[in-house]
Amino acid sequence: MTNIQQNQVNELHNQHVLAQQQDYYKIHKIETDSGTIELSMAQIRDFLVAPDVEISVQELKMFLGLCQYQKLNPFIKDAYLIKFNSKQPASIVVSKDVAFKRAFANPNYDGMESGIVVLNKETGQIDQRKGTLYIKSREELVGAWAIVYRKDIPRPTEVIVNFDEYVQLKDGKPNSNWSKRPAIMIHKVAESTALRKAFPDTHQGMYDESELGQPIEVQNSPIIEGRIAQIKQPVIEASVTPQQIYQESIPAVENGNDIF
Repeated sequence: MTNIQQNQVNELHNQHVLAQQQDYYKIHKIETDSGTIELSMAQIRDFLVAPDVEISVQELKMFLGLCQYQKLNPFIKDAYLIKFNSKQPASIVVSKDVAFKRAFANPNYDGMESGIVVLNKETGQIDQRKGTLYIKSREELVGAWAIVYRKDIPRPTEVIVNFDEYVQLKDGKPNSNWSKRPAIMIHKVAESTALRKAFPDTHQGMYDESELGQPIEVQNSPIIEGRIAQIKQPVIEASVTPQQIYQESIPAVENGNDIF
């Protein structure tokens, strides 16, 4: 064994020891809406995160903690841990379906109203309307709104969000999804925000893909490489690669910036 190979073995051993010390392989039983699952940081790293992206122990712990607290099953796409590259913080995204299912299951939920806010280019008048329909040639999309009603609270939860504060940019311009479906995207932001405010106990930390999740602040946290990145295995020709499997499991991504 050469010195380089020995150093690689020592490095892998040190990572393994560090991972064990931080409960990297510990299995956690989680009671989710779809039943009991077993989840560990190792499983998240190897099966739920892109194999070629560096992920930290802290990011794994944050995702595991959210799944435990909110009883989410990432294997059926209740939640995603998304990180495009090592320069960007990871984001935790929760399926919009989960948020609505939980609202509907709450006996105090009494419905929602939502829509968009547009500016008439000729008159300068602002119109707050239901739905997402507007005429681009005559109107400018400036925001969205949502109102959630609860039977046990006399006043509804009202939210109005500004388009410019949420639109996701790429090279200074709205990315693919926000360019093609701006009204739908900002409308989803308003609904997601309203549900979190109306139901803080069951929706805390649950961010929709239109908000691109909540960035995880990481400080002095070691990087854990996935098994695919650690071990050089023989090349096997296959119709589907591990990277393709991962990409198909999350909302569509264009050039690492757009998320659907």
